[in-house]
Amino acid sequence: MGYKNRAWGTAGVMMAALGSTSLHAEVINLGMGPINASDISADGTVVVGRSGGLSGPSQAIRWTQGAGIETLNDLAGGIDNYLASDVSADGNNIVGYSNTPAGFRAVIWQGGGLTPTIIPFVTTRGASDRNLANAISADGLVVVGDDNTTAGQDQAFRWTQAGGSVSLGSLTGSMGGSNAADVSSDGSVVVGFSRNASSSNEAFRWTQASGMVGLGILTGFDRSSAAAVNPDGSVVVGSLTKDTSPGFHRAFRWEGGTMANLGVVAGNTSSYATGVSDNGSVVVGFSDQDAFRWTAASGMQTVKAWLEGNGVEVDPALSLKRATAVNADGSVIVGESNDGAFLARSTGSIGFNEYGASLQGNALVQSAMFAKNDMLMNGLHSNPLSRRVDAGQRCFRIGGDWGRDNHDDRNGSLGMAEATGCYNFGTVQVNFSLGKSWASDYDLYQNGDLDADETYVVGELLAPLFDMSDSQVWGALTAIYGHGEADIKRGYLNAGLPTSSKGSPDIETRGIRAHLEWDNAWQLSSTRINPYVSASYVENSVDSYTETGGGFPARFDKQTNYAADVRLGLQGLTRIDEQLRFTSQFEGVHSDDDEGHRVSGQIIGLSAFDLKGSDSKQNWLKLGLGIEYDVVESGMFSFSLNGTTEGQAPSYWVSTGYQYNF
Repeated sequence: MGYKNRAWGTAGVMMAALGSTSLHAEVINLGMGPINASDISADGTVVVGRSGGLSGPSQAIRWTQGAGIETLNDLAGGIDNYLASDVSADGNNIVGYSNTPAGFRAVIWQGGGLTPTIIPFVTTRGASDRNLANAISADGLVVVGDDNTTAGQDQAFRWTQAGGSVSLGSLTGSMGGSNAADVSSDGSVVVGFSRNASSSNEAFRWTQASGMVGLGILTGFDRSSAAAVNPDGSVVVGSLTKDTSPGFHRAFRWEGGTMANLGVVAGNTSSYATGVSDNGSVVVGFSDQDAFRWTAASGMQTVKAWLEGNGVEVDPALSLKRATAVNADGSVIVGESNDGAFLARSTGSIGFNEYGASLQGNALVQSAMFAKNDMLMNGLHSNPLSRRVDAGQRCFRIGGDWGRDNHDDRNGSLGMAEATGCYNFGTVQVNFSLGKSWASDYDLYQNGDLDADETYVVGELLAPLFDMSDSQVWGALTAIYGHGEADIKRGYLNAGLPTSSKGSPDIETRGIRAHLEWDNAWQLSSTRINPYVSASYVENSVDSYTETGGGFPARFDKQTNYAADVRLGLQGLTRIDEQLRFTSQFEGVHSDDDEGHRVSGQIIGLSAFDLKGSDSKQNWLKLGLGIEYDVVESGMFSFSLNGTTEGQAPSYWVSTGYQYNF
């Protein structure tokens, strides 16, 4: 797709994307593995590559936001070792190759279809020969690659729908000894390397008008090879090699008939050019084990030195090993580091895996909200019958919950405090609560932090539904609404050193619960046992927000998630004396939410992301033990200890309250 560099591995999506005419990089969790991405369409909507290993078996894949990962069909008779290597700008045409019993065959998947078409050989071949499709033009009309000859030599070819596969020949005038590596955006310029009259490999540039033209081999070198070309075909980059000195290589830049040796990073011995900006003024690559960025003004400098020149503090231990691609204006570089793939710009450098984990870590914000709201709905409000008053009577209650949440990846404090008023109209009792809930000091990735609080209201209807001899079945309908703000500090490493970006989105909670309880179903000595069932639905929203601070702030989309659960349990009340009662509660919970909360948005100035958090637990148990004590004739104090085994709930908490009836 024009001067893109194939970057196999987890970072291939972003690396390949940076080769388009503008920056459309995507950080995408493809959702299965191992996945290796080789290229991305110009608008970032289509990713191509392979699943599986290079040594097989592997399958060509295509990813889109709507369909997810799709396996592209292999050729009939293929031996399950095929891949997609490049995609056109609009994502409709994909090229690659298939491994058949007769050898590798170049293929194209056209028009968005899943079925491949063979790209024919240049001439009739024997059964052992093969061809490979290496690159496709941005408009999808031209494919280039190499075609094995009967003499065992490769020949560069250029394919079009109308003209078929045409050999580009070689610098010697023969049909063999050449390879096409890249093609300009409109397909009119092809670059690669070819055997020359001296039997050395020489970088070439091919056009229809000029044919294959050697770019030369500078004095002191034995070979040259072109790796990439800019979109209009005017600038070619690659490397020079000196055969008599193993490991002696020099990056070159060619323009207007002149090849320039770009040198090496000071103190290093070799260099390779791998990518070039749109106007050809910025070249990237690697010198020994140092990623470099070259301009005419700065010369060749390490990416680390470039960052430091822009005022970025860089960890001395950070190892940026090679740059593999650069964006249109030369301001963003991607490549490989000792910890995986990296992206660098003037504000710093991030590792894709590490930074992706930081973004993904914000999925814990929603998980913390659900744990907070579980306490709100199933803490003080878990036993509606304890709030009953006689017909015509009123009540006033104050209380709260305080606890910890350390299930799964969560670690933080939770709490709530509220005041409640009630009145029994005779057939139905109405309860109304006003309170404050909070989640504080939640640990996020790389020393990130979450603090959130909401003001909430709770409305509840409580009424007997029907009699059961000496007992009654009661029903309660509870509705909750809360609104507040979260302060989120997202931590990550910038140029190897800790930093953070911050945001303060609005948060909102809506919930409803239906509760049925059989009051005094069983009486065992001084203990009354009430079985119950409840079903609830809670919806949490974290508003969209844009972070500030740090070298790589992000904008997060609005997140709205829900949880619906069913609870079966037993309430126990054991009378100790006239004033003191022992309370107990045991329940099992099943939630229908097993999907990890997603986070999506945009890295400011760079790319979109859509990432899934850890899957949610669906089943857990809750146990509560406490006391009720009649302080005065119409006043009651309550206290309980509660805990859960796992799930979208606090790990343990204390509930306490005082209710006065009048």
